[in-house]
Amino acid sequence: MDHWILSYKSPAEAWNEALPLGNGTLGVMSYGRLENETLELNLDTLWSGDGSSKLNKNGHADLGHIWEHYCYTEDLDFLKDRAYPVIEGAVKFYLGFLFPYGGYYVTGPSTSPENRFCGGDGKSHSVGMASTMDISILKELFGYYLKICNILDIEGETANVKRVLSKLPPFKTGSFGQIREWFLDYPETEIHHRHVSHLYGLYPGSLITETTPELLEACRVALERRGDEGTGWCMAWKACLWARLRDGEHALGLLKNQLRYTREENISCVGGGIYPNMLCAHPPFQIDGNFGFAAAVAEMLIQSRKGHILLLPALPDEWKDGNVRGMKAQGDITVDFEWREGRIHRVRLCSSREQKVTLECNGISKTVFLKPRSEEHTSEL
Repeated sequence: MDHWILSYKSPAEAWNEALPLGNGTLGVMSYGRLENETLELNLDTLWSGDGSSKLNKNGHADLGHIWEHYCYTEDLDFLKDRAYPVIEGAVKFYLGFLFPYGGYYVTGPSTSPENRFCGGDGKSHSVGMASTMDISILKELFGYYLKICNILDIEGETANVKRVLSKLPPFKTGSFGQIREWFLDYPETEIHHRHVSHLYGLYPGSLITETTPELLEACRVALERRGDEGTGWCMAWKACLWARLRDGEHALGLLKNQLRYTREENISCVGGGIYPNMLCAHPPFQIDGNFGFAAAVAEMLIQSRKGHILLLPALPDEWKDGNVRGMKAQGDITVDFEWREGRIHRVRLCSSREQKVTLECNGISKTVFLKPRSEEHTSEL
């Protein structure tokens, strides 16, 4: 939920030049190679043989925040000089990492971070292949790589990416109608697990939308099965997911849960809340919950994609009147709006360039032609 970027001038050639990372359980030396990355691991579960790993070894493919920075700013220099080289490196790495299996290209070993499943041997495992989170992240990575190449008029790896992208596994539903978390429909060992990694395609991703109603319903079932309890950051992520499902009441309920007062400082995977200083309690403290809370509120009030702005998609009844100033929509658009009795009353859009957008609110859609900031568009509705 937070993005940290460490950069070296060149890949390491020897162990003592690599980047050391660790958390007390896992130690890893990262060499920083783009196409053939080398990771030297020291993980207790690798040696103990219990078939468990908390490592999300595909996490560095999650570069959606870089692409979204461009979507919101439309800064071509950023896209060309900063975003493209990083994303291209990740794409090249995963073109080499994926392997064919059962008619698809899959990842392996693969996890759904920190969660486990019951294997065919009746034992608890967490390492398999092609977890839904892995594949969701890679579908997004390859998708915005192709968009960037189109914008910058670059051939790059587009042919290979299109070929592999078309053979990534599709989303599938499990035996309860939920989005499947793993490549096979394994039983969950902990139905109410705090992580909802298999719903990445709904949020923060944008693979599952109103154009795929059957997948939206499968996401809803998955969330209902997981329940509303969990750590502070977990409740914030679930609130974002319910906002994408346009259920403002459920999203607000989770935000209220996250605002539960606590002084608990011992590590716990349930009972999250907020400390007296307003920092999120995992417990203990994790900033993810604070950032996630803000993201959920924004998602309840405005959702946007290229050329489309949706206002009040998940407004709870308690927020029947209000106003917003200075929110950003994709396309470098600044949005101010007011609402009364749950309906938009006034909207102001301010754009950095000429463009056409569809504004959706109060159950209707309206095409708006925007001009540069010197000429703002204001509508009374």
